Amino acid sequence: MILDPGPGVFCDNAMTAFIVPLTPKADKERKKRWLKHAMSELNKVGIVGAGDAGIRPTEIAILEEMADAAELSLRAKVMLECPERNTYCPEEAEKLQIVSKADGLGGNMLMLGGVKLFADGALGSRGAALLEPYDDDTTTSGTMLINGTDLMRVVKQVSNKFQSLHYRANNDHSGTTSAFKSTSTQLVMKRTEQPSMLSRTLSERTVMAATTRPGSESNTLRSS
Repeated sequence: MILDPGPGVFCDNAMTAFIVPLTPKADKERKKRWLKHAMSELNKVGIVGAGDAGIRPTEIAILEEMADAAELSLRAKVMLECPERNTYCPEEAEKLQIVSKADGLGGNMLMLGGVKLFADGALGSRGAALLEPYDDDTTTSGTMLINGTDLMRVVKQVSNKFQSLHYRANNDHSGTTSAFKSTSTQLVMKRTEQPSMLSRTLSERTVMAATTRPGSESNTLRSS
């Protein structure tokens, strides 16, 4: 929470803990209407596929219902994010059909891309954990959302069930590479997304994929 020049700006974990629980919640039918309207507008301009890099189990369940009823006009590939950020929720995850169906649902209209974790926040809010203080605010270098010990624990839990893990990080503050290397080889895709600031050490231990994903300005960093 930012207190200077005055209270009122909530970032990352503070926003999740204090603001999100107070926001009005839409019911399932309203969410379906929103989705149908959004898909219709996207289809009008020729967009037939999209991805969501972090979606809660309850929202995935809604997409599953729509896929089973052939109500999806947009092919969606989603990443599971548990209700409590940077944790693994086996009870909620194992209720989802898509977890056990590699080919997806509704004729591949809904597919699971893996599990999503977050190392830090965004650069714009100074939440991204940098190796040095920000130029426009030398009192902070950002904030980690998960420490190395917790990351290693969650990665091990995920690797027992899933083949793909996506970790949004700006650098290697939390020992990303160490956590990935400590897990079983079941994790086929171990990806650190949106690396903005790389130390020489991290660069030497990883290999950057040169291709930028369509519709995104961020490259992908894969553990070596």
